[in-house]
Amino acid sequence: MTNYIINDGSQQTVDIPFTGSTGVYMTDLDGEGHYMVDFYEIEGGTGGGGGEEHHEDQVSFLLTDNFGWGTAYVYAWDADGNELNGAWPGSAQAETTQNEYGQTQFKCYVPEGATGVILSNGNGAQTEDITDFSHAGYWMDGTQNDQGHYLVTAWD
Repeated sequence: MTNYIINDGSQQTVDIPFTGSTGVYMTDLDGEGHYMVDFYEIEGGTGGGGGEEHHEDQVSFLLTDNFGWGTAYVYAWDADGNELNGAWPGSAQAETTQNEYGQTQFKCYVPEGATGVILSNGNGAQTEDITDFSHAGYWMDGTQNDQGHYLVTAWD
């Protein structure tokens, strides 16, 4: 088995054991300031690697990366305001696909019990609150609210 660490030059993850075709996303910081990780199975992959896997019955939607964010973070909360994906900006979503226009789309998993999510690039840009998880996906047309958050338009 091979272990990996993802490092951006200033922050890093814990050791990540890979034993198959899995995707990984960052969650909370541990006591040493390293990001902990969870895993999800990549379609057609073998899975494995430990951690919580996402299942087909878990609520998810796509966000079109039409502004070139490169990375999407999901910040989620429940009805009592409890953070479900860790502190801001939440957990990075690593699974991507491409739409028919060649644009990257992030597959965003909604934690069980979430009543709202915000998607961000982890560096200041973010969407408005998303509270309707019944759509296949969302895209941003560039319009921002008075707080500078991107408004999203649902598509099915």
